Amino acid sequence: MKKLLLNPLAYLFLSLFIFTSCQDEEIDSIFFRTDGGISTVIKDADGNAITDAKVSLYNINSENRIDVAYTNENGVVDFGRFEAGEYSILAEIQQNDDYFQINEEVHIISGIDSQHEINLADHYGEIMVRIYDNSTGLPIEFNPEAKIGLVPMNEAFNELTNEEGLFDLITYSFDAEAQMTISDLPQSSYLVVMYSGDNILFSNYSYVDPFEKDYVNFSVNPTTLLLLSKDSWVVSNVTADSFVDNIMPISSISFGQNESMIITYENGETDDAYYYMNSSGGFDWYNLGSSEYDFYFNEDYYEINSDGSITFYFSAWETYNYNDGSWYYSNNVSITLN
Repeated sequence: MKKLLLNPLAYLFLSLFIFTSCQDEEIDSIFFRTDGGISTVIKDADGNAITDAKVSLYNINSENRIDVAYTNENGVVDFGRFEAGEYSILAEIQQNDDYFQINEEVHIISGIDSQHEINLADHYGEIMVRIYDNSTGLPIEFNPEAKIGLVPMNEAFNELTNEEGLFDLITYSFDAEAQMTISDLPQSSYLVVMYSGDNILFSNYSYVDPFEKDYVNFSVNPTTLLLLSKDSWVVSNVTADSFVDNIMPISSISFGQNESMIITYENGETDDAYYYMNSSGGFDWYNLGSSEYDFYFNEDYYEINSDGSITFYFSAWETYNYNDGSWYYSNNVSITLN
């Protein structure tokens, strides 16, 4: 009698068939993990762990915040498991005097627990601030005395104003080309404020990105900027075709927000006044009659002088004197302010 010899491969299949046939429960399907783990570790420039940093996890498509947590003593925050896909994290970090807002994309991969690392040394950037003439689109041709202040837009943003209503600003000055580059700024959102003295002139927003310089442009009327750049202008020279002796001479002028002026006369009296741009591009001045004089200056043009002074040329200077009830006129008046 011959023995039946099975091929080893056939024997294996036969064994598997017998094994699976004898099971009490039939296996219908095999399930695989479709989620993954994600954690974040935050370190300073020296590699030390940063604790109590606020980290938020967002769905990158809906932009909805999914979770928020704070780093532990090892600088780690563990969000656990989420469905595989694209997410973003926002890390808000206060490191000494620096405030960071770091927004990065993270990828959750099925079946894998991964850790995302943030090192603050990699998250500094720079911005360039430039001032343009709003009528020509070209850079202004003088170095403004105005300064730039940066206000980090963190959770304490609304508490950064002092009693005078000004921000506690980190200040920078413009160069001779009316621009500035500010480097080594922590990655974050900033309110960029142009100011002079107690006047906040203009504001804009910037997001400092470590991988791309941000440009902050201010388009302004250069004369308005120049007028507001000093707390007070001294009248250094006045010429006219004719003068009226009983009209009080002006000693200084202060320009403020919303086209306001304060006129100071040589006797110390002051007058509230206003200025506005006329159709020819000049600035007309007029007061409210709050003192013994009421005046209206019709300006034709102005010049910015090489020494930083500015000269206004008025075709007509009309003044009403409340003391004697008379109008007085002067023609071709020039006033130089230093």
